[in-house]
Amino acid sequence: MACCKRNGEPSRNGRSAGRSVFRLRNQRWRFLVHSVSLLLIVPSPKAGSPSLGSTTILINEVLVNAAGSTEAAKEWVELKNVSGASQTLNDWSIGDKDSCDNFPEVTIPAGDSLILAGDRAQFLQDHPGFQGAVIGLNGAVGNGLRNAGDHVALFNGAGCTGTEIDCVQWGDNTGCANFTEVDGGIPSQGTDDKTIARVNDTDTDQDTDWATGQTPTPQGFSPTSVLLISFTARSIKEGIVIRWETVNEYNILGYNVARSIHSNGPFAQMNADLIPARSAGAITGADYSYSDDRVRPGTRYYYLLEAIESDGRRQQFGPISIRFGRVRAANRQR
Repeated sequence: MACCKRNGEPSRNGRSAGRSVFRLRNQRWRFLVHSVSLLLIVPSPKAGSPSLGSTTILINEVLVNAAGSTEAAKEWVELKNVSGASQTLNDWSIGDKDSCDNFPEVTIPAGDSLILAGDRAQFLQDHPGFQGAVIGLNGAVGNGLRNAGDHVALFNGAGCTGTEIDCVQWGDNTGCANFTEVDGGIPSQGTDDKTIARVNDTDTDQDTDWATGQTPTPQGFSPTSVLLISFTARSIKEGIVIRWETVNEYNILGYNVARSIHSNGPFAQMNADLIPARSAGAITGADYSYSDDRVRPGTRYYYLLEAIESDGRRQQFGPISIRFGRVRAANRQR
């Protein structure tokens, strides 16, 4: 997951904004669900204006103070769609007072929730049997949530830009500048593995919307189709290597790779047999690669990825393109 510091600060792992840690942020990632509708956003209230509250996506629960030495990896934020229609979050981001994380495009069905976890594998280990959608945030929510005081803010733009959709703060922090929750804030968390949670989906931008010291109740939804965290191509001496990574493969039989020398096709399938899904029916995903050695130097190739679902439906991703003979990151998905 791409992570970006504000004001040009280095990221937590010491990499700069120009390195590969940012490469995936510019891809068109998606989780596929039954339906997609237009995203409706209610502007966040300005300081001193009447409380409006979001009527679409809310920050619903935050694990601020996790137990153990891997606290940042264990922390998570739950987003909830409180509208009456599915909402697609495209190029959205979430941040604390020090750092910001972009997260992939995802469609949340009406009334359902999405977990943004510091570390996805750690969350699933901490919550065995959880069947919902979980997105990992590069090891921590923001720069790791400070127990004595911090905030979590949700934006409808990458890099914590655009409209601030929702924000919650606690302890000695006053980072929710556009929300009246700054009046008093939420007490710091003194108990391990307790969350701050929204009361009855209420959003008046007041402190009374929240309760502290709650038993964690992460909620989620199960996508009826999988798919991609990434889809890339790389030129090597022997040819072109196509790679893709999934989040889960709940309803997927396998994949096909198709190629063309034109962006609009026609595309010809490369693999003779279906590439079987490695985690079919599981909440975990898998990494894949396919090598194309039938290439000519200096030629640009376009690749499509097709996912075959158990009911026969097909989903296509791409095209991505690359010129053989020159190492280059693939284009963003279209």
